[in-house]
Amino acid sequence: MSVQDRIYEGFRRRIAGWPAMVHARVPRSGVGNMLLVWARARVFAARNDLPLVATGWAIPRVGPWLRGEERKRIYIHYFRPGSPALWSRSRLLAHLGKEVLDPPPDAVLSAEDKRGTVYTFSRVPHHSGYFETLRKWRSLLRNEVPRLLSPYCLWHLARAPTPLIGIHVRCGDFRPLHPGEKLCTTTARTPIEFFCRVVEGIRQVSERCLPATIFSDGSDLDLAPLLSLPSVARAPRNPDVIDLLALARSKIVIGSAHSTFSQWGGFLSDGPFLRPLVEGAPPTRGSEASVYDGSIEPEPASWPQLLIDNIICI
Repeated sequence: MSVQDRIYEGFRRRIAGWPAMVHARVPRSGVGNMLLVWARARVFAARNDLPLVATGWAIPRVGPWLRGEERKRIYIHYFRPGSPALWSRSRLLAHLGKEVLDPPPDAVLSAEDKRGTVYTFSRVPHHSGYFETLRKWRSLLRNEVPRLLSPYCLWHLARAPTPLIGIHVRCGDFRPLHPGEKLCTTTARTPIEFFCRVVEGIRQVSERCLPATIFSDGSDLDLAPLLSLPSVARAPRNPDVIDLLALARSKIVIGSAHSTFSQWGGFLSDGPFLRPLVEGAPPTRGSEASVYDGSIEPEPASWPQLLIDNIICI
């Protein structure tokens, strides 16, 4: 073995003794998917008392520009940068130690597995299990998400609205629903009529014209039927992640089908979370006996009693 090989092998043996760590390599997508990857890594790090570095927040997205979306998903100034020292350590562990990709977030490591390894999270889970392993850690994640934010975003968060009814209307790269097509079996855009009918239903149940705030990447033209309702207005323009956290403050959250942004709003909220019927989509927060969380038909005659009680109590 040459001198160079002996030095290299000695270096590898030394790295094999380093403490393990966790790397969240967030995907080049929207805030909802990015936070899903980060959250799984954060839960794993907390479960095993390991340091965490998150990277990829600032990677540019070309799709929103090509599609002409209003929001360009430029997140460079949204999140605090990861530690350069931890990032360098994660790269050395990946190349000269051991890298484990996307382990179960709630796994508990042995003492041996806590040495010489970087645990890298980069995969967005299947839609049927977005929050399956995160529900038990909801309190942790509610505290940790704001800690990700840059001072710029914290300033905006302190001034963001606290809606009574918060509505997330996802447009962007979601295509309109074709005539005769069922939303529950496709990933198309939720029809604007769904939101109109649900808002009217909530007001019918409460017997009050409760104000509603829209969070959306769509244009005023896209939202025209909803904006034409009394006491419905768009939220002030804010960074996407602030819109998500403001949506979560709402007393009632109405989400779009197939949107992880909507589901994060529901997951972080304390109030009822309503969304269209979607095939194979479980409740976001699980079974909380006092607050409704799930899919609904837009007509209030079909709504469960728990949801009716939640609305009356607002």
